[in-house]
Amino acid sequence: MEDAAIAIEEVESALNFFDFSSGTNTTALQDTWTPLLLAATQGFSRNGLSLGGGGLVTYSGATQKYLQFSFIVSFIGPSQSRKYHVAMFKNGQLWPCSEFTVVTGSQQSEAAIPSQCVVPVSNGDTLQVYIKCSNNALSVTLDNANVIIMQF
Repeated sequence: MEDAAIAIEEVESALNFFDFSSGTNTTALQDTWTPLLLAATQGFSRNGLSLGGGGLVTYSGATQKYLQFSFIVSFIGPSQSRKYHVAMFKNGQLWPCSEFTVVTGSQQSEAAIPSQCVVPVSNGDTLQVYIKCSNNALSVTLDNANVIIMQF
């Protein structure tokens, strides 16, 4: 039994989820991080990573692991100039190396932001994609999102 448990823990953890069609709307006050609203469809999940509502990922495992958290988010917002930020949050806190931004022009209304980072996780840790607009109130409609999490 012990050998079987060790073998299961040694299998690399991985998770993929996406939203290519829900068109959910995310709103928030200026410069306020908020979870990106989406209707996540799970592509696959393996060894301790599970997907909850709204794209909340939970790790449940006996050992600490290091995960590569990669995502790309595309959304439609107001046509005025906006500075959008997306990032991965661990346990409700910004994971600094994951934050990326895009500034939209006066004629541009759709933006795509990719991100990737490495994050250590222990049993019970949660991961989620957040968004904010630092120079105006946030109001965006999700075009699509794809998240891939892999242990290395």
